[in-house]
Amino acid sequence: MDMRKMIGATVLALAGCAELTVDDLLANRAVYDHWDIQGQFKSADTVLQNVTQPDLVELLTGHTFVGYEESGGLGKAYGAISVAYYGPNGVEEGCVLSFKTGRPKEGAYAPHDWVSGMYEIPEYQVHYPLMQTTESDGYVGYANMQYKAETGQLATIGVFGRYWGDVRKGHLQAGIPAAVYAVCPEFPSAESLGTFVNEKQTSWNYFELVEQDPGQRIHRPDLVTAFTAIPFDQVQGAAQ
Repeated sequence: MDMRKMIGATVLALAGCAELTVDDLLANRAVYDHWDIQGQFKSADTVLQNVTQPDLVELLTGHTFVGYEESGGLGKAYGAISVAYYGPNGVEEGCVLSFKTGRPKEGAYAPHDWVSGMYEIPEYQVHYPLMQTTESDGYVGYANMQYKAETGQLATIGVFGRYWGDVRKGHLQAGIPAAVYAVCPEFPSAESLGTFVNEKQTSWNYFELVEQDPGQRIHRPDLVTAFTAIPFDQVQGAAQ
């Protein structure tokens, strides 16, 4: 799934054939604010990542996303954990459980290359930031990262047809939950990653895990930017 193409197609479908400007983008965008709602965010308006391309690298590097797949409450194991450690070497160490069964998926542990990039919304003549991951089989995926500095919460959203919606929600913390090593034993040791294990976080369910210990949250309000799109004429050599 090429999210860049999906975003462009969605914008075009929603806007028709009208000539669009950055002002139109400002007027027709949604701000993500679905943090403590157990249910899926849904918006037909454009949602921009609220962390810039360089700042996303600073925000994530050396830290761990701890969350769950937002299925809208569907599945027998709603809240099953999803964990990703973002290494300074550009590798995302991931561990994902099934929200349907609460058990590790096939290949539950997997390392992916990650990069913070700039891409295009041609209809608005702007570049915008997204997270890009590349799997071992060469599959490339894209995610729009939303960050709430006050609470350290982090969400990834994507395009589903003509709408933006939640993919995963959780928070960003220092250290790796102990639960990861029970469900994904292949996950690299915390010591080898230059971090530590949070021994209090043992639950396989995100909501129970944060009750056990909320984690050492990452609070970086200086890295939040309300409008991250950059007009074509203001940027040179952005990634395509």
